[in-house]
Amino acid sequence: MIRSRMNAVTLLTLCVLGFVMPRLISAGSSAIVVKDLEGKSRTFFSETNASAKALVFIFVLTDCPVSNSYVPELKRLSQAFPQIEFYRVYADPEVTARDARQHSKEYDFGFPGLLDPEQQLVRKSGATRTPEAVVFSPNGNLLYRGRIDDRYVDFGKKRAQPGHRDLKDALDAILKNEPAHSPDQPPIGCYIPTKEKSGL
Repeated sequence: MIRSRMNAVTLLTLCVLGFVMPRLISAGSSAIVVKDLEGKSRTFFSETNASAKALVFIFVLTDCPVSNSYVPELKRLSQAFPQIEFYRVYADPEVTARDARQHSKEYDFGFPGLLDPEQQLVRKSGATRTPEAVVFSPNGNLLYRGRIDDRYVDFGKKRAQPGHRDLKDALDAILKNEPAHSPDQPPIGCYIPTKEKSGL
């Protein structure tokens, strides 16, 4: 009788583990780990980001004049939304940590920089240009992807002041638990090189 009960308990335990483990593995596999400019590993889309209302990733290139020109606006936005975590992602898979740190000294964004040599964040977000803003929920649901604002009419042509502050409006909506609307037009900026095109 005792052995029969033990066998039943063992079978039940195996069934529960068989049901739960694939979900745990699936949840863990969705996390992305990259390094910041100081070499520290950062994990995203896991319990480590649970306290943030949302995660904003700004994709940049060190030599893109458009993304560099947005530094003051991005710094202002990060300060205006303390409940939201901001990160800039060096999207070029060939950029070195040294070059990224030098760029960080020259352009003070006011929030952490990340290296993405395997372009995990680029692929996850679907970003194609810099500066492109992509907003996720802490568990990895896409909330917004698009331009910061409509200041640039074309490459090298911009308005004195933007007419639409798309990223700000999106973040305001997210904080109100409302859907954020992405603009129909892609951002004006520099194309992100892919690993295939860079020969890696």
